Amino acid sequence: MKRERVYLRVPFAEKEEAKRLGARWDQESKRWFVPGERDLTPFARWRPQSGYGPYNSPNARTLTQGKVTEDVNSLIDRVRQVIRVRHMSLFTEKGYLGWILRFIEFHGGKHPATLSSQCVSAFLSFLADSENVAASTQNQALNALVFLYREVLQIDLGKLEGIRWAKRPASLPVVLSPSEVTSILTDLKGVKRIIASLLYGTGMRLTEALKLRVKDLDFTLGIIFIRDAKGGKDRTVPLPKGLREALQAQLIHAKKLHELDLADGLGAVYLPHALERKYPNANKQWCWQYVFPSHKRSVDPRSKRIGRHHLYNDIMQSALSQAVKNAGITKKVNCHTFRHSAATHWLNSGVDIRTVQELLGHNDVKTTMIYTHVTEESARRVPSPLDAISQTLLEQQVEACALAVPDQTCAAAPISDDTNNLAREKHPLYDTEVPGSHAGPAGWLRRAWTSSLSLFSSRQWFD
Repeated sequence: MKRERVYLRVPFAEKEEAKRLGARWDQESKRWFVPGERDLTPFARWRPQSGYGPYNSPNARTLTQGKVTEDVNSLIDRVRQVIRVRHMSLFTEKGYLGWILRFIEFHGGKHPATLSSQCVSAFLSFLADSENVAASTQNQALNALVFLYREVLQIDLGKLEGIRWAKRPASLPVVLSPSEVTSILTDLKGVKRIIASLLYGTGMRLTEALKLRVKDLDFTLGIIFIRDAKGGKDRTVPLPKGLREALQAQLIHAKKLHELDLADGLGAVYLPHALERKYPNANKQWCWQYVFPSHKRSVDPRSKRIGRHHLYNDIMQSALSQAVKNAGITKKVNCHTFRHSAATHWLNSGVDIRTVQELLGHNDVKTTMIYTHVTEESARRVPSPLDAISQTLLEQQVEACALAVPDQTCAAAPISDDTNNLAREKHPLYDTEVPGSHAGPAGWLRRAWTSSLSLFSSRQWFD
């Protein structure tokens, strides 16, 4: 009989070793685990003394403390129910459930209702100190625990004190130049090029592009409706003229897939909130279908119904990584980089910052202000101090050449072996000085000039 997976408590600094030994990462519960067919001996030091099984296992551990007794499954089902009542996304649901399970494991299986705010602070500090998580990851864990206590357990944690917060680095967004964007889009093919062009042409997020439905494209008005975006907000962005034909061709492809699904008795798509109950037949209508449907059918994790969802995020991410590599771009580029680039290029072209804020869907203009630090104008505003003296350096170099070397030597001619040997006599990389006719101030100028010629004409600088 196959053993159930065993979960581990792996420190951040040892995750590479655990991966090498065969441990795997569970994205849903945010934990490391050992598959059922592997030997547990190499993982003994990472096995918690008092752990619990996965929340979808019938052997899940019972949480008990004092008068509170509840199964892990029951608690997780309560959290899941509250999340879905508030129409939160599936990504948020998975993330919150994973952090709640890790919080329970950290405190030895005690029920969260019996733990105080100091226990929450201790867990958050542990993430920053021992796990070395990013500030955004720590904030996600905080939001998950606050949601658990406030919305599910109906417990007021009060003010959380003594938390050691992870430091948020003051980093600037990575921005591509127009030529770099062109080279990446040229390498992408098919639907992936359309999605990448949409990200750069409208500034939308990847999930917003993948969740577009047929009714959200208005070719008459030339706008795109972005529904239920980050924070549950709607907004509109201009539909790029260069994408009209490509999007219309994509709709023809999507409609053929929808007709095949209808012929097989399927064709129902996920509808947000309670629209499926309000309009029972709307989920099979063409206007509600995704613009970028998946090439294969899948099972809805909530309704357990077979249907065709939109393309998965990883498909676009992997294709973009290969395109960036083929284009020879050394920047750290992901799909969100197109959004940063679009905002920066809008500001460079003279679009006011309030308009850019509305196009990106930012709540506060301060979030949009970050792009003013990477615009071309901000880079040109302060000249380099080297540029101020470069002309003087050039004039001094020409004057030194005229004084120390005959005119025929200064001419643009191939550097001979004798000249290379001459430069080697007093090159800064050599400690010894070869005595000869090149000693003295004039000889030093001659050697410095010929040394620079030999260096900048050497083929090794450009190979």
